[in-house]
Amino acid sequence: MRRLTKTFMLTAAVLITFIVAGRLIAGEVKAATFEVNSTGDLGDSNPGNGFCDTGGLNSEAETECTLRAGLEESNTSLSSTILMNIPESDPNCLSFEDDGISDVYDPDALEVSCLAVNADPDMKWWRISPATELPFVIHDFALFADTQSGYMINTNVYPDLNNSQPVIELSCTSLDRCFSGTGSTADILLKGFAINSANISNVLSINQASGGAIELESVFIGTDISGRKLKGNTAYGVETAENGIVYIGGWLPGSGSIVVGLEASVYQHTSISGSYSRLMIQESQIGVLKNGEISYSETGVYVEGKGFLTIQKSKIAGGDTFGGIYIADTINTIFTFLIISESQIFENKYGVLLEGNPVGPGSFFEKTEITDNIISDNEMDGILHVTAGGPVEMSGNVFYNNGGLGINLVGGTEDGYGVTANDTGDTDTGPNDLMNYPEITRVVYKGGGEYYIAGDLDFPGTATIEIYESDNDESGYGEGKSYLGNVVASSPWEVILTGLEQGMTFTATATDEDGNTSEFSLNREITLWIEAEKEAEYIDRDVSGTLTQGDEIE
Repeated sequence: MRRLTKTFMLTAAVLITFIVAGRLIAGEVKAATFEVNSTGDLGDSNPGNGFCDTGGLNSEAETECTLRAGLEESNTSLSSTILMNIPESDPNCLSFEDDGISDVYDPDALEVSCLAVNADPDMKWWRISPATELPFVIHDFALFADTQSGYMINTNVYPDLNNSQPVIELSCTSLDRCFSGTGSTADILLKGFAINSANISNVLSINQASGGAIELESVFIGTDISGRKLKGNTAYGVETAENGIVYIGGWLPGSGSIVVGLEASVYQHTSISGSYSRLMIQESQIGVLKNGEISYSETGVYVEGKGFLTIQKSKIAGGDTFGGIYIADTINTIFTFLIISESQIFENKYGVLLEGNPVGPGSFFEKTEITDNIISDNEMDGILHVTAGGPVEMSGNVFYNNGGLGINLVGGTEDGYGVTANDTGDTDTGPNDLMNYPEITRVVYKGGGEYYIAGDLDFPGTATIEIYESDNDESGYGEGKSYLGNVVASSPWEVILTGLEQGMTFTATATDEDGNTSEFSLNREITLWIEAEKEAEYIDRDVSGTLTQGDEIE
């Protein structure tokens, strides 16, 4: 039984309280409903009269309701819903040239009208191109693009790739931002869009007062309509700042989003003293396109400032300058919650970078857990921890094929690979108090798939020793490619593991009761083989805690 206490669901209650089954609670979002039937950009002719009406007609000679008009009318209602139902006769109903292959389309083909004779029958979508930034939403609001004909829901759940297909594209070429929750007390839900091409950020949440937040459910941000290509030169896919709250993904399985950007796919930052930004990412792909290809940026998730961050069951990749997840800030910053769990973090500069500079003096983490993730194929370390502020628990993760160490705590006496040497009594200080790693003194295969592993830990208290099958890192110190089990003990320690195979190499980490996790220990291979017929002669330990017969068996 692992000692780790999961807290990411608790932080969900702290961060976002307005979402139940993908719908907003406030006012039940049913007080007013408007249906967009045009890709045009005219505003509402009489905001506040309860009707979405530009004063013109759409392509079917019906009263025109545009997205802009719907937002303007929504701002006169305490809560509202906007649905999408745009006809094929709309001039911005688009398709790609037919590739001649049934059930697929080519997103690199020439764009044509969806009514053209050479239009691909497998794909049509509608593009909305605002000439100026859309109105800030000031009341509780839900915008559903999944009501548009042709929308395909995501039938996959993590770790499979998102296979949804939006058919409404919000393209914001020449605008700084595409959709903003600036200065709003509103709870906002966006579902089923592709949002792209803004200059700075495609979605911004800033100064969301009284807990107002933006939820992005089944949204492609920064990609074209196919989700297979980056579109535009947007710096940040999603940006949240100064009390901004963003939830990327949804509570229901299959409701995750895809987010990409050039400088950072997701950017969370604060600069105002006392303000916190809040970000949750659930079952989403950050820097990972719909087809699994990587869209490279400087950073996958960039966190700068005080706040809350929770990432669960998501894919984070492509941060080739800093890392998949990059935590950085100036002086006296408090990261109240930093929870990264059950996710895949791969093909970045660093998997997770907890940077000491610019994370400054006085910065600390109140609660940080990096647990049960797969951290692989990164150019440098899997996790690089530089700042000395507070414990960072790194438990149950799988590390392999990283260019540096699996876990690197910077400080103390380091070798050429960055491995920090243990110190007597573990009195040194630094990131995670430079927790001493365990020493595996003995690995014995008993036969029948049972292993006896024993070791020491130079630490004055009790710790959780986690055993891994080791990736044969060049440093000689483990990356843990398979998590095998744990024991809570002081020194000396021992554990019996079953279901393994002869010839494995092992490594271990130690985590103290405060949550400080060590680097990986020196790899240890099998030191003694016990033949099956002699297994009866083996006694694990007697009451005095010493090996009685194991040493003599060869």
